[in-house]
Formats: sequence, structure tokens, C-alpha cells
Amino acid sequence: MRLRIPTVWFVSAVFFLSGCNSKNSENKASLPAAASRQTNADPRPAPNPLRNAYFGDLHLHTSYSMDAFAFGTRTTPEDSYRYAMGEPVEYFGKQWKRLAPLDFLAVTDRAEYLGTVRESINPNGPFAKSEWYTAMTSSDPKVSGQAFQKLLGSTMANKPIPEFNNPDLRAAAWESYAAIPDRYYKPGKFTSFVGFEWTSMPQAQNLHRCVIFADKGPALPYTAFQSVDPENLWRYLEGERKLGLDAIAVPHNGNVSNGLMFATRDLSGKPLTREYAERGMANEPLVEIIQAKGQSDTDPALSPNDEFADFEIWKYLLDGSGVAKSETGSYIRQAYGIGQELQAKLGVNPFKYGIEAGTDFHSGIDSTEPSNYAGSHGNQDADPRAVVTTTKSVVGEPPTALSSGGLTGVWAEENTRASIFAAFKRKETFGTSGVRIQIRMFAGWKYPKDLVKSAN
Repeated sequence: MRLRIPTVWFVSAVFFLSGCNSKNSENKASLPAAASRQTNADPRPAPNPLRNAYFGDLHLHTSYSMDAFAFGTRTTPEDSYRYAMGEPVEYFGKQWKRLAPLDFLAVTDRAEYLGTVRESINPNGPFAKSEWYTAMTSSDPKVSGQAFQKLLGSTMANKPIPEFNNPDLRAAAWESYAAIPDRYYKPGKFTSFVGFEWTSMPQAQNLHRCVIFADKGPALPYTAFQSVDPENLWRYLEGERKLGLDAIAVPHNGNVSNGLMFATRDLSGKPLTREYAERGMANEPLVEIIQAKGQSDTDPALSPNDEFADFEIWKYLLDGSGVAKSETGSYIRQAYGIGQELQAKLGVNPFKYGIEAGTDFHSGIDSTEPSNYAGSHGNQDADPRAVVTTTKSVVGEPPTALSSGGLTGVWAEENTRASIFAAFKRKETFGTSGVRIQIRMFAGWKYPKDLVKSAN
């Protein structure tokens, strides 16, 4: 992890604000009363019609994700919610506790093999005498790394491994997983969301989306084995809404999409249409601007006059085969400009995103506090000496390329699912590099001349 300058990205803005870091840039004293933790004895706060700033993470992996499990991570969604709420959690033999609890969290484990790879270490289970049991119980990162490559390869090739894609195993794992957030939801105090990650990566080009549900979860998550095309994910979300389950998808890591994330053509190569733009914005109102695998705001080549354009750059393709192209279609700031051009042509802007930020940690604990960083990718970075000396990890990049992620800020009336999810949909959000700078922006036309003289 590198030393960082606190950074914040505004909703629907292409500029960011930087400030000076302190020893603990995310300490509890800097938080407003509305965002601080309360005891169980405290009454539920009254809604604030002018809205409070709440901070959380919409992108986190636990042992229910195939890659996190292969990396030796054994934390559960229960651990994730407890850590976010300020309770101590064990990770690689050490106790970790947040200095400043979060206000909300969505655990977003991979839909592909969700929860089924965990069965590989059951000594009495179907994998007990298999090579998977041997690999997943090994303490050697190289051995578990080879297992990860097999799992990753099957996802990229769209050829699921039958024993991990067993319908009964998947259904049982999802039923257990989707019920967990309800046990940690404390309206007015802490909000937990049901979510998963759709892992589309044709030819190692990142098109991943985190799917966040407004309240209850679906019967099953949608996987990249069913389709790698975002339009088919949108059809799934539209179908869930007809069943009464509202949800959004949040694209992330356009920086390693090889130009696909914000392309002016769909995945089949056809030019974007008005219908495509409308459906995209209806299903994906937000985009993730920073996380462990770098920022997707801009690149020095795209913003040569911006002295902060090289902040948290990460360009490695997901299979470690090389560096992603980023001249067009990879960064949000450029997409904002192209979106306005497309609006003039189509009548709708397909890239009119609000901003959020997350961690994408594969540890189950979103330790975004620089002075309290536990690592993010299991045995790939659990040993600090290995982190600073290793030149190549299991997926190609040096461990030092990973950062301590970001946080999503929302302006909502109260800390509840309904209020926070409504903020997501109206894009009243912002993303930071992990600090809790509270940003609010108002803009418009024909304001009264005496506006600034008003007492409020």
C-alpha cells in the first residue's frame, strides 16, 4: 500500500478535491454526530429532511468468493458486518478492529461459484480426497494460486467446473448467504444490503458489476456463466423488479476494461442507441471511481494538465497477461465528455453516472484506514515483508500496486435501506479515497439574486 493524499470525487463531476492527511485521517472525532455509532439503547434518530452524510462500502469479498477463498481468506459475511460495525474480527491470526465504524455495507461475493468453493475443505464432504482439498488446505500461496488460476480460467472461458457449479450446492449456499444481511440491519444505526458481483471478463477485459438490492435478495444471483453481456444483466434486473425486487448494478474498474466499459459501441460491436442509453442509466445510475485496483477517474495521458492524474494508477489485465489499453473507453472523466456528445446525437446520455467508491478487498474486512490496514488479498499480501519485496503476484501485478480502496458517501434522510438506496438511485452520492470528507454540491440556473443573504 502506498502513502496517499485524501481524495474525494463529486457526484456527476469530473474534478476532485485533495487535502492534507493526518495520522488518522478517518478518526471518529472527525465524524458528525449523525454518522457516529450509537449504542443499542439509543433510540432511532428522527429523519433529517435536509439529509445527513453517511459512509460505507458497496464492494467487498469474503470466503464465499472463489478467489478470496483460494487466497486463504476464511472470513464470512458475518465477520464483514461485525467489522464494519466496529467489532473485532480475526484475519490471518490477528485481531482487527475499525477505528471508525461504517454506516452501511454490502458484501458482494462473486456470483460464480458463490459459497460452493468453501465446501472444498470439508473433510467429510464431496471434495475430501480431491486435488481441490489438497490445494485449498495448503498454506503455500503458490499452490492456492494455481487453484485460483483454474477457477479464474473457467470463468473467463465460460466453462464452469461442474462440481462447484452444482445447482443444489449453489442454491443452499445462496439461501444461507442472502439471509445474513437481515441479521445485521439496524435501522437508524447500521444498514446492510444484499449484493453480489457479476464477474464478466471476456478475454480478461473487466466488465464487472456489483449488484445491490434495495431490500430482500433474489432466488439466485445472475452469473457470467449465463452471459457476459451487460445488456443481459440488465434484463435480469428488470425481471427482478417485476417481481418487486428493486436493484442497481454498479460498474467498476473501467481502468482495466481495455476500453470496453465506456465504449461507444455495445458488446456486439453495434453503435449505441437511445434505448441502450436509457436502459443503461435505469439499471446503472452509479459507477465506482476508486478501489484497491486503482482509480477509474482519469489517466495522465488523458489529463496532462492535472497534476493529480497519476493518483493510484493500476492498469493490469485481470489474467496478468499485460497492460490494458486506456486511450478511450476506460476512464470516467473522458466518458462524461463523450456522454454529452452522445446525448446531442441520441437524446440521452449513456454515461451520466453518479459517483461511488469501494474497496474490492478479498479479506472480508474493509480496512480503509491507512494506519489500520490489514491487507486486502489474503495470503497474497498477508505478510508485509512479501508485499514490499514480491514483484509479481498470482494475477500479475506486484502487491504494492494495490491500494487501501475508497468509501462511498451518500446524502440521505436517515440510515435505512430505503433512504440510502433512494440516494443511490437519485445519484446523491460521492466517492473518496477512504477519508470522510463531506462534500455537497448544488448547481442550477436562475437563482434569486439575494440567495446568499438568506439565513439558511
